[in-house]
Amino acid sequence: MTSSYTESRQRFHHQSRISMNSLGVTVRNILAIVQIWRARARFRRDLAALSERELQDMGTCWSSIACEISKPFWRP
Repeated sequence: MTSSYTESRQRFHHQSRISMNSLGVTVRNILAIVQIWRARARFRRDLAALSERELQDMGTCWSSIACEISKPFWRP
C-alpha cells in the first residue's frame, strides 16, 4: 500500500511540474507578444510624429506611411 501511495504521489508531483513548466512557457509567450505590441505602437506613434521634412529625408512621404500608421498595434 505504501508503494502505491508513493508512486501516486510521485506521478502527481511530476504532472504538477509539467503543468507549472507549461504555465511558465505560456506566460513568457504572452509577455513576448505584449512587448512586440508595445514596440509596434511606439514605432507607429513615432512615425506619425515625424514632420514632412523628416519624411523627405528618409525618402518617403506622408501618403506612403499613412497605411502603416493607421494599423492597430496587434497587426504586423
